[in-house]
Amino acid sequence: MKRLTLPQWAAFADIVGTVAVVVSLLFLAYTIEQNTAVMQSANDNFLYELDDRQQADVVLTEDLAAILLKRNKGEELSGIDELRIRRQGIRQLSAWELAFDRHEEGLLSKEKWNSWNRSFSINVRDDIPEEWWAESRKHYGTEFAEHVDAVYEDN
Repeated sequence: MKRLTLPQWAAFADIVGTVAVVVSLLFLAYTIEQNTAVMQSANDNFLYELDDRQQADVVLTEDLAAILLKRNKGEELSGIDELRIRRQGIRQLSAWELAFDRHEEGLLSKEKWNSWNRSFSINVRDDIPEEWWAESRKHYGTEFAEHVDAVYEDN
């Protein structure tokens, strides 16, 4: 059997090193993909929890449900009732902005974003009069505010 020369050993080591780098990069890509999927799932779960808490406030708190019912019937709200309903709307807007930001950061999948966005678009238009949005708009990021503006314009 012929012995390898030093340059042949070096060439062999280069090949082995190159293969090791490629395998490491493939593993890194797989790990990043897995981590992204976990982060997207965690963000989606968090949004479900926020939404569930807001729904529970209406279901489990009779006075908030009564305020919503009065507003939906077009009845006049007391100052306290109006404040409570506006704060409820701010909670919805804040959750929507969170979903918007996470989607923009790549931490909420396109499919989940489309679903959440459709839901928020319908609920916010129904629950928050446009003049309330105009008053609150300055408290939100520019891109999100423009996104919400477009939803109201489509109405």
